[in-house]
Amino acid sequence: MPFSSEFIKHGHVLVIVLQGRIASPDEVLQVLEIKESSELNNFNRVVLDCTDLNYMVSSGLNLMVRILTKSRIHGGDTVLCGLNETLLNVFNVTKLDNIFKVFDTQAEAIKFLNTKDE
Repeated sequence: MPFSSEFIKHGHVLVIVLQGRIASPDEVLQVLEIKESSELNNFNRVVLDCTDLNYMVSSGLNLMVRILTKSRIHGGDTVLCGLNETLLNVFNVTKLDNIFKVFDTQAEAIKFLNTKDE
């Protein structure tokens, strides 16, 4: 399955649904170009939904860290949801599981970000 992404707005939370395989830096650039657009710059709370993400090279990890950094610079956060066992293992080995909060479902991730400042 080729890589694709979808951007969904849930109030003050932006959900980026990642699907397929992130197998090259060019695919990461596709997401970053969309993320850098002025409309999406208004979001500092981001959910990266990996439910349908099957495979990811290190460029995919770089993408996630860049989005996390940008959201935290602007006073927000980026969280993950739907990681399969292989991706969970990658995050464990790279210690990124200590940096990202990981949820089972998109709904749990959105709820966390919506209640974070309460």
